[in-house]
Amino acid sequence: MKKGCLITLSTIVGIILIIFLYNEIKQSQEQKELKRQEEQRLEIEKKNREFRLSNTPQTQMEFETERDTYYKKYKEAKNDILKSRIYKETNEYSSRFAVRNNFVVKNWYGTVTNIYSHHEGKFLSFEVKSKLRDIIIAYSTLIKYTSDTKNLFDQISVLAEGDKVLFHFEFAPDAERGIKETSFSESGSLREPEFKGLFHNVKKLK
Repeated sequence: MKKGCLITLSTIVGIILIIFLYNEIKQSQEQKELKRQEEQRLEIEKKNREFRLSNTPQTQMEFETERDTYYKKYKEAKNDILKSRIYKETNEYSSRFAVRNNFVVKNWYGTVTNIYSHHEGKFLSFEVKSKLRDIIIAYSTLIKYTSDTKNLFDQISVLAEGDKVLFHFEFAPDAERGIKETSFSESGSLREPEFKGLFHNVKKLK
C-alpha cells in the first residue's frame, strides 16, 4: 500500500474516532443535564407538595384522602359488580361528608385551572383543581353577575390560571351521587371527580 494511502486511512480513522468521542461526550453531557433537570423537577414537586399540605385544612385532607382510597379500591376490584358497589359507597361517603359540614367547606386549597367570561361578562365559569393524593379533584361553578355575586366577581377578576388560592365552596345536593358531580362514567367520577357548586370566597395565596 502506498504511503499516501496509509496517511489518508489514518486520517480518516482519526476523524471517525474524534467524532465518536465527541458524540460520546455530548451524549454524556446531555444525560447529565437531563438527570439534573429531573432532580430539579422532583425537588420542585416535593416543595410544592409540602406547600400544598401545609396550606390544606383537615376537612379537605380527610375528604380528598377518602376519595383517593375509594378510587384505589375501585381500580383493584376484580369485576364490574364490585366496582359499582365501590362507586355507590363513594357517593354515600360524599353525601355524609357534605351533610356533616352543612354542604359548605372553608379555606380549601387549590389551583385555578379555568376562568371564562361569556354573555358579555354576565356569566363566569370558574374552576379550581386540587391534587393532594393521586387523584385530581375539580371544584367548579357557573356564576351569574348580580349584586349578590359582585364581590365574588371582583375576587376572581384579579386571578389567573395557575394561581394558588384558598376558597370557600358550597356543594350542591344530588339524588344520585350525594353531591353534584358531573363525570360521564363511574371510573371518571372516581379518578377525576368534577364537583359543581358555589364559591363564596376566593383568595389568592402570595
